[in-house]
Amino acid sequence: MTETITLRPWKRAIALACLVVYGPFVATALYAQAFVDCSHCKQTAWMTIPAGPGYLSLLLLRNVWSFKLPGNAAIITLVTLYSLALTLAVARLARANSILRKVGMVLVLIYSALCAVGMLLAIRA
Repeated sequence: MTETITLRPWKRAIALACLVVYGPFVATALYAQAFVDCSHCKQTAWMTIPAGPGYLSLLLLRNVWSFKLPGNAAIITLVTLYSLALTLAVARLARANSILRKVGMVLVLIYSALCAVGMLLAIRA
């Protein structure tokens, strides 16, 4: 009984974190499904959801520090791990009882939305 009580806040926090981090990517994929004519772009929009939040960050870091990107498999692994780490960090933040939680969640939601729009624009280019 005690395990259920202690796990429930984590489950809710992880669900909220997934909604905040990946929600905009699902929304853009649904937008692509409804309003984009190219079937390849629709499929790519759905395939990029797991790595989406980390991809724009990697590209921004590459532009700032001018380093060479590794191969495609390594890039996908890095950005997916970053996206998962971001989700876990937001879940940890979601368990806090302070104004920091609300501000942090809104900032991450804005970041995710910008990344999602950027990803859709990159797919459509």
